[in-house]
Amino acid sequence: RAVGYRARRGHALGGDAMAVVIQALVPARAAAIVFTRHPVTGRVDQLLINAAPGLGEAMVSGTVTPDTIVVDKASRLVVDLTPGDSGDGPVLADAVRDDLVGLSLDVERAFGAPVDIEAAHAADGWYLLQARPITTA
Repeated sequence: RAVGYRARRGHALGGDAMAVVIQALVPARAAAIVFTRHPVTGRVDQLLINAAPGLGEAMVSGTVTPDTIVVDKASRLVVDLTPGDSGDGPVLADAVRDDLVGLSLDVERAFGAPVDIEAAHAADGWYLLQARPITTA
């Protein structure tokens, strides 16, 4: 594919190095996607968390239904919880969820705008995998 791309654009086929990204796999107990502005209602006073057990691939691909948690930003209280299909109660313990809410609000402050965050929770805490501004209303 890389050679074909270069050939189509008239670039030389030799002498250039190709970048490769190598990342460690986070041994996730749970995966989460956080929107610091509610993606359905548009409310800026709420954040929405989707959380599923294990790695995030199953949640992103749609093979599992995650817990959906709506949190009031000011009080940091859960205002709505829709259980997913894990069947073992909430995916995130209260303290784990509260840590994620705090981190998410810190990221939003750093960006200066609502964000979409992907995160993984392992034995040693949260790993923020990706964060980007929410660009759609």
